[in-house]
Amino acid sequence: MVRRIGNAEMDLELTNNQSYEAMLRFLKKMHDEFGWKQLGPLLGSMSLVDGVPMDIAMAKDWSEVVELSFRFEDKDSHISGPVKDRTYLAMLNFLEQMFEAGREDISALIFDMEILDEKPRDRALVESWKSSIGFAEGEGKSKPYELVKDDNIYQVHRNQLEPKKG
Repeated sequence: MVRRIGNAEMDLELTNNQSYEAMLRFLKKMHDEFGWKQLGPLLGSMSLVDGVPMDIAMAKDWSEVVELSFRFEDKDSHISGPVKDRTYLAMLNFLEQMFEAGREDISALIFDMEILDEKPRDRALVESWKSSIGFAEGEGKSKPYELVKDDNIYQVHRNQLEPKKG
């Protein structure tokens, strides 16, 4: 993110905690406004098509919560571009992990994500969030893992930005 001070510009980044707070605010907003209890419909709306959420209104909602989660003195500054996009990608990856783990109830997930003593209520979520931040910092490309087959070593890559082939 760029912050203008006079004629100079400074790059600003969201911290992991600010990104996490943005995600939590976003989920609360979606749950409060739409009453979604299941994660599946939310993930469908949030899925990226050409870098834009399937439900275009999600982009506006996301921008609003990121602004609220990033606190700074200059009220004219705003979060845009890659910082916000990477944070969104981290959130999407995190929620996909939760969904794949069978944690579909958004209200229960929000409860477990709430911060107590500077950590989520369910501390196991910290590792999932860290891996999601790493995923987003790689711009949607997970680090490859190695697969050994018939004495050959293969690197396997997963790219969130490309559609899954099924």
